[in-house]
Amino acid sequence: MFRRPFSSVYGVLLNGEFNLEQLRELLVACQPAESETIAGYEVYAIDATANERVAVETLPDRGALKAQPNEPVRYGHKYSWLVRLVQSGASWAAPMDVERISTKSTDTRVAVEQVQALAQQNLRLKVITADSRYRDRHFLSIFAHCGCGYARWPTGSYCSCETW
Repeated sequence: MFRRPFSSVYGVLLNGEFNLEQLRELLVACQPAESETIAGYEVYAIDATANERVAVETLPDRGALKAQPNEPVRYGHKYSWLVRLVQSGASWAAPMDVERISTKSTDTRVAVEQVQALAQQNLRLKVITADSRYRDRHFLSIFAHCGCGYARWPTGSYCSCETW
């Protein structure tokens, strides 16, 4: 009986290479057919999430993660997720892109790059939903040029492409 050593998994993870552009194209091509579309717009969401790494003090570019005023400071990495909403009222989403947010960048700067890349993937109309953290001028200015709309939650305010 042949047993594959576990080290082969680590070898692939350490030495394997991904073509990120091809992976992004594959994610776009594999969007579920029933994905959310409202008034002809594909609906996407963008948000940042923290990955706490308390025990790894030597982790490169580990930073302080945002905490509530009465909570202790946590350390780790943050990631920006761009997802396609699949069904209204459901929590399931199809990932389109994920990028680590370095300590030298911000949630909104990484989100701008992700929205620009999404806009270039195809000519279909899109709307991006985000929370109030994404209301700064840097993030909102991208919508003047990218062919996407922007909706801010939870207030539900909306700016369509045609108004920019």
